Amino acid sequence: MPRSSEQLLRDVVEISEHVRETMNDVTLDDYSSSWALRMAVERALEIVGEALRQLRDDDPDVAVQIDGLQSFVSLRNVIAHRYAVLEDQILWTTATDALPRLARKVTELLGNDFS
Repeated sequence: MPRSSEQLLRDVVEISEHVRETMNDVTLDDYSSSWALRMAVERALEIVGEALRQLRDDDPDVAVQIDGLQSFVSLRNVIAHRYAVLEDQILWTTATDALPRLARKVTELLGNDFS
């Protein structure tokens, strides 16, 4: 059964929170040197990208309100299909900067549209 827009957005927020907790005080060097951490962040970003892709396809009126949505969908595709070209700097920056911004916007949408 397809997930509702609210469920997809809640997935994004929940995963973003886990990544924020995991990446707290993690430097790029820490990230680069930890295989387990890289795998966890890659998987989290892959799930976020897939949730946003489904949202884009199923509820474009909500999706259009999310700045950077297509970047996360594109990153998901790179992680899934072109994993050999991933760059630690890009993933670390996404996890520590872009993902928290995304979570704030999605939280705002949830408060406005789904409460």
